[in-house]
Amino acid sequence: MAQFRRKDRPDAVSIEVARQRFLEAYVLESPEVLAELLETVLLSYEVNTPSPVYNLWSVVQYSDPVLSHALSDWAGKCRLTFGSEPAAWAIDTALETLRTWRDSIYYPRICLQWHHPIEMHVTFPAGDPTFYSVSTGVSEVQALQDALSVRVSVGPWDRPRGETEEQFESRFRAECDRVYHEHVRAAKKWTSRPQIDEMVYADGLAMWQAGRSHSEIHWRLDELHLHVGGPDPKGPDHNSAIGKGLKRIADKIQLDQRPRHNRKRTTPH
Repeated sequence: MAQFRRKDRPDAVSIEVARQRFLEAYVLESPEVLAELLETVLLSYEVNTPSPVYNLWSVVQYSDPVLSHALSDWAGKCRLTFGSEPAAWAIDTALETLRTWRDSIYYPRICLQWHHPIEMHVTFPAGDPTFYSVSTGVSEVQALQDALSVRVSVGPWDRPRGETEEQFESRFRAECDRVYHEHVRAAKKWTSRPQIDEMVYADGLAMWQAGRSHSEIHWRLDELHLHVGGPDPKGPDHNSAIGKGLKRIADKIQLDQRPRHNRKRTTPH
């Protein structure tokens, strides 16, 4: 089924997908990002035996100064900031990753990979006919039929008060017409067009954050069949198409791009 979103709201689904794609690509470019999370932050997470609410950055930064400082320091070193502050979405993923590591039956032999939090999204009011309940065998369309059906409520033909058949028909059709247009108007507030349709730029942004040049990113994106123009005569860090694409994806996922001339990522002491 096509994924719909409200036109008047951010495209939360494609933004989430782009953020996850960026993080997965970033750790391939810079494996030390997760290694440092394990080495410098996990201990601070463990000692608090955190409850589920601790997996929200908005809670941790005000309730646990030690863990908050460790995460902020990690985010700054790993270029996971927005507005010069730790990017909340990246920290939420880091917290879910830490929780999974801590609770793993294989701990302390941990597999260094991201564990993304489950996000809830507002979806178009329609059931998926291919989705069935394991316990009841009922499809989502059947289960939601009562809640999602378009209803027309019309009083009965009022013959005792002298309403003629023509008057009743007119009243009936007028109410049907009103409900129809109201439903269509509400449905048209949704669109299937995502706000982010060039997901491969998330790969390019990961490379940029890891210290790669525009020239290196150009060849990688070209391999992924995204036309980004030719090399710029100004040098490897000048490609206007790539620069604009990286800025678009960075703005949408809310991430500060590394400075152009600071290619080396800060490493911990």
